[in-house]
Amino acid sequence: VAVVNNDKPTKFEGMEIDGGGQFVEALRDRPVFDWQFLDSEEEAREGLAEGEYYMVITVPENFSSNLVSAGNYDPKRAVITMHRDDANGFIIGSLTGKAEDTLAKTLDSTVSDAYFRALFGSLEEIRQGMLDAADGAGQLDDGLAQVKDGVAEMHEKLLEASSKTEGLVDTANAVEKGLDGVS
Repeated sequence: VAVVNNDKPTKFEGMEIDGGGQFVEALRDRPVFDWQFLDSEEEAREGLAEGEYYMVITVPENFSSNLVSAGNYDPKRAVITMHRDDANGFIIGSLTGKAEDTLAKTLDSTVSDAYFRALFGSLEEIRQGMLDAADGAGQLDDGLAQVKDGVAEMHEKLLEASSKTEGLVDTANAVEKGLDGVS
C-alpha cells in the first residue's frame, strides 16, 4: 500500500499541528501492511496502475489546517483519500477493504488528539473564566447582602428620627404660639 503525505503542518494556539505526520508515524508503528511511503502522488498512481501497489493513500496538503479548523467559525472536513484498483480481483479488494478498516482505526487514534485540541483547546480558558465569574458572583452576593443590611439599618434610623421629630413639631408649634403672645 502506497502512502503519500502532502500535508503541511499548521500552527494552532501556539502549537504546531502535524496531523499527516502523526498519521504516517502511526502507520510506521503498525506494519499491518507493507506500507510504501512515497513523496510523489504521480509515482503512487503509476504503481497502482501497474499493479505494484494495491492501494494508494493520500494525505492532502490541507489536512492539518482542516483538522484544526474545528476550533474556529469556518470548520472544514479533514479528508484522506484512498484509491484502489478493483481490477486486481476479489481477494485484493477484500484485503484493501481490510486496510481501510485498519486506516480508520489508525486515523482515529492518531489525529483525534489534534482535532480535540482544536475543538476544545479553549476549555481551560473557559473553565478559568467560569471560575472567575463564579467568584465575582459570590462577591456580588456578599455586596448585595451588605446593601440589604445597610438599607434595613437606614430604615430603622429613619423611623427613629421620624418618631423624634413628631415631638419637635408640637414643640415648634407651641413656641410659635408663645412668640405670637409675646409680640
